[in-house]
Amino acid sequence: MNLALRFVRGTGWDSKVIEWGSRSWTSHVELSCRNETFGAQLVGGVKWRSPSDPCYRRVTRAEIWDLEINDNQFALLTGVIHKTNGLPYDWRAIVSFAFGERDWREPDSWFCSEWAAMLLETLGIVKFSDKLPFDRITPRDVYMIFTGLPGAKLRT
Repeated sequence: MNLALRFVRGTGWDSKVIEWGSRSWTSHVELSCRNETFGAQLVGGVKWRSPSDPCYRRVTRAEIWDLEINDNQFALLTGVIHKTNGLPYDWRAIVSFAFGERDWREPDSWFCSEWAAMLLETLGIVKFSDKLPFDRITPRDVYMIFTGLPGAKLRT
């Protein structure tokens, strides 16, 4: 089975702020599963979304990257989805792009890339050192980490 992450560029003001703040083409990352996505967005927080959701009307670019995962990782993935479904969006993370620090590991709310990084760490795919503190993780960071993993493949 595969873990599929979808990286998106949008035309909304929030997308432009994130792209500018992170110097990246991508402003959003989410889990892609069959005909649905799961992740954190400003409107609605962390939840499942269909491709017809209004938030996707202004998408100008998207890439889906796949990585093989084992049964244990799939069980952990299911647990993360269950635990985080319905949590609010971490709007403080966008503000922190310009005005300071926000611990991205606080589990009370999630920004898309915080959620994706937590997922990758929970599944044991990556390990973020506690010795190197950083206040946020951007869609660009997740893109660079995930697409550089051995076995990661761009879906065509």
